[in-house]
Amino acid sequence: MRWKGRKNGDLLALARDEFDALITLDKDIPYQQNITPSDVGVMILVARTSSIASLRPLVPQILERLRTIRRGEIVHIYPPQAE
Repeated sequence: MRWKGRKNGDLLALARDEFDALITLDKDIPYQQNITPSDVGVMILVARTSSIASLRPLVPQILERLRTIRRGEIVHIYPPQAE
């Protein structure tokens, strides 16, 4: 989408018109941006690293929450608990 290098505020504005949810690894976005009810939903992935091995276990939760996330909502997706 040629959004590389855009700042968080710009990304949220662009995403608002194109998507229902923005998925990010940026844990600070709720503190850096004022997310409003008209904004895109923000899903923050909480993983050790950004490697596929760290992110893959989050996929079931991501898919589940994508069905229910609302505009302006911020949700955190954590790794499943070890059993």
